[in-house]
Amino acid sequence: MKKIQEFFWFCAGANVELLRQCPTEQAKYMGIGGTIFFTAVMAGLAGGYAFMSAFDQASLAIPFGIFWGLMIFNLDRYIVASTGKGDGTIRITWMEWKNAFPRLLMALLLGFVIATPLELRLFEKEIDMEIETLKQQKRAEARDQVEVNYNEMGELELKIISLENDVKVKARARDTKYQEMIAEAEGLSGSGKPGAGKIYRDKKQQYEKIEAEYQELKSAQEKKIDRLSKRLEDLQQSRDEEVENIANIANQYDGLMAKLEAFGKLTDRYPTLQIAKWLITAMFILIEIAPILFKMMTERGPYDDMTDRIKHVSKLTEMETISKTNLLVQSNLELSKENQQKRVEAELQANDALLKKIAAAQADIAGAAIEGWKNQQMELARENYEDFVSSKKPQG
Repeated sequence: MKKIQEFFWFCAGANVELLRQCPTEQAKYMGIGGTIFFTAVMAGLAGGYAFMSAFDQASLAIPFGIFWGLMIFNLDRYIVASTGKGDGTIRITWMEWKNAFPRLLMALLLGFVIATPLELRLFEKEIDMEIETLKQQKRAEARDQVEVNYNEMGELELKIISLENDVKVKARARDTKYQEMIAEAEGLSGSGKPGAGKIYRDKKQQYEKIEAEYQELKSAQEKKIDRLSKRLEDLQQSRDEEVENIANIANQYDGLMAKLEAFGKLTDRYPTLQIAKWLITAMFILIEIAPILFKMMTERGPYDDMTDRIKHVSKLTEMETISKTNLLVQSNLELSKENQQKRVEAELQANDALLKKIAAAQADIAGAAIEGWKNQQMELARENYEDFVSSKKPQG
């Protein structure tokens, strides 16, 4: 029982270690966790049934049902754990409603998602009967459409009947002439004299003419009838194949979409069923949002104080860590700035000494150049003093 209790605490998103120290809070979180757990179980069953209706494969429906239940469990657990504790009073204020609105909206949608497959399962027999009616309607509509597409068959049948009637009419006319010819030969009509007289020969000639016409007409009409019958047979075969395909498609109309359509028609037809549907949906929505409402209505307890203390200590610890980090960074920046300034000063001093050395060297080089030029000019003056003197005389 203790393990079950702690499992429900975990389902409620509570800190198990802290709840062990708060006996007065344990029942509250056990109830919240139980609601979340059993909602997830119902969601798993609903998801598995929906997947089974869609794919008719238990090997896929069972894993999907488990996955769906775990996903709903995780969402519900997060929603409840992130709701907080409101203002700590049993009264739900407008601000609490406002803060909880996004979570309530998510819970509302989850309630609809969970309720729909279970409603389909609860009214499965009625839905199956409605699906059979829908199948018959779809088959009838499809057959009517097929008949419209194959209007040519009726025209062909009428043409065949007309051709056959023409042959029959000609055959009756031939038979009449034949009877008249035989009656004349036996002396029962016409001249009243038996034997092959002139009237008999006329009757025979008429009979032979109409017999020839009959045979010619019969041959021509039979060819037309054979051609039309072949066309009619092909159309009948094509129509029968389409009707069979339509029947097969209609027989397969028993998936999730068919159940939703049938359920919608049933609720539209029977107001009591619609009321029952909305009551079931409302029940699941209430189950889904109940943990959030419970947390907003419960008074503040020791568990809340302990969690606030832990949050406050953690916040102060982190703020202290951030402050120390900022000081360390600032110190490193100042030290880096000081070292950079020293490097710049050292470089400036080195550059100043180098410039002085360059200036001294340039002065020495200039003095040596002047001294060399002086010596060269004195040497030239010694060798050519007359020219040098004359070039210096003033012009007059």
